[in-house]
Amino acid sequence: MTHPMTLAFVLLAASGRLLAADVSVRTYGARGDGVHDDTAAFGQALSAAAKSGGVVRVPSVGPGRGYVISGTLTIPAGVSLVGSPAGFANNAWAAFSMPESILVGAKILARPKPDDYTGAKKRPLFELPGGSTVRGLYILYDQQPWPSDEEFADAASPFHYPDYASARRLFLRQHVKPYGPTFYVTGPNVVIEDIVCDRYYDFFVQARGGRTYVDRVSLYGYRCGFAYRECLDVNRLSRVHLVPNVGPACPGKALPGKTYTWIYGIIASSADNVGVHVARSDGYVFRDLMFFGVHTALRLGASRDYPLHDTVEGVEAYEQEASQVRHGFGSSYVAQGPWGSVSELTADLCAVGVHLVWPTPLTNRLTNVIVHTGITDDRSFLVPGKDASPIGRQAAVLVESSHSVTNNIGIVPALLICNLSVGSFHDPGRFGPAAADASRCRGRAFLVDGDVAIEIANAQINSPYTEDSTIAFGPAASKATLRIRGLLRTGNACPDLVLKGPPGQ
Repeated sequence: MTHPMTLAFVLLAASGRLLAADVSVRTYGARGDGVHDDTAAFGQALSAAAKSGGVVRVPSVGPGRGYVISGTLTIPAGVSLVGSPAGFANNAWAAFSMPESILVGAKILARPKPDDYTGAKKRPLFELPGGSTVRGLYILYDQQPWPSDEEFADAASPFHYPDYASARRLFLRQHVKPYGPTFYVTGPNVVIEDIVCDRYYDFFVQARGGRTYVDRVSLYGYRCGFAYRECLDVNRLSRVHLVPNVGPACPGKALPGKTYTWIYGIIASSADNVGVHVARSDGYVFRDLMFFGVHTALRLGASRDYPLHDTVEGVEAYEQEASQVRHGFGSSYVAQGPWGSVSELTADLCAVGVHLVWPTPLTNRLTNVIVHTGITDDRSFLVPGKDASPIGRQAAVLVESSHSVTNNIGIVPALLICNLSVGSFHDPGRFGPAAADASRCRGRAFLVDGDVAIEIANAQINSPYTEDSTIAFGPAASKATLRIRGLLRTGNACPDLVLKGPPGQ
């Protein structure tokens, strides 16, 4: 009988060189039956391929089946873990019963063990130290809860709460397992593509490294989609579809007798629910990002109030006013925030479209941006004056007080936007009590409480935003300006707009 290792490798006798492996996880005992733990079989296949580099294949399975993974899989340099060679390993849009009985493809049922997520440090599902690829997987955390409105209301249900406010305050903490990230990157030259993932706690965290390429990803989960802690080279993210269609649920009515609005309202109103969070990046290039039903679509920079969560290393990453960094041309200043560019950004039904937390002496540039606000987290934005009415923290662009010249090299940081469309909608049929347009939560198109020069070329600001609800300045916005050239208000041409802090002007 031929040993599996001889099937995994081909030896070139003339030179003694080991050719690249092309192995299957089935060769090492993976069953993909949705019951047996296949973690060890995957690990053995990856270790075998690591000896020469090559491909580890994940064969498709039928309805009701999947490869159970309960621990961390490290993808070695030179190795590709491949399910579907091209395209998504998923044949359904959403709203199927659990356990599922209709999906085919390379399915991973992620079931981390309690020891991997109950301590101060969490273990990821996939760890990529650099030089590797993961492609064509459908990943489902099928042991995470996703209760319907009917379950929240049922006194006999383990998910029962007397009201939405109690559920929003307690559900995530009491019932959701705080798993480590699905992908954890610590080195350069990583490729992740053609992935569908549901019910993750955090999906992607890049702690270090650069030149990562993430493409064609469809998601929905509890917390952050993509988190870049420290990236010392250009990172690329493209064709992301983060939309709430999870297992048996989609916002509103799904399966017969099942309505899902509270769960989506709870998630979308949590400030930790972020599409992309970049703490520090020496140049990022993002393209074609679609977010629907998140709290914040794009967060740039990290601070004590808005840290980046690296649960694998057990740290809350943020910049500090006292941490001095020596720049190449000799001047001294605090650590800089991220800089880069985004094109084709859509944030549909969010609380915040673009969130500026920490400044960069360079620029952040956005092109072709659509922001539709529609979620409230019931927090207020501070405005000066004793008689000022409360303003909700809902905005297409929100600038924090930490985004200031004191945390920069002395220049006002800039945000450049070309082609911006802003609107606001009220959709309680999908997001329940968390739904609120700008008029209901007293939001603004722009909320600015820091130093920033926002320059916009071509903008449409739609109803219910009016001239009075275009912008509010906070007390720390002494060096803030907003200039819009080419302004339309709900389709009507208006003069160019220039607004300046300090507050009260």
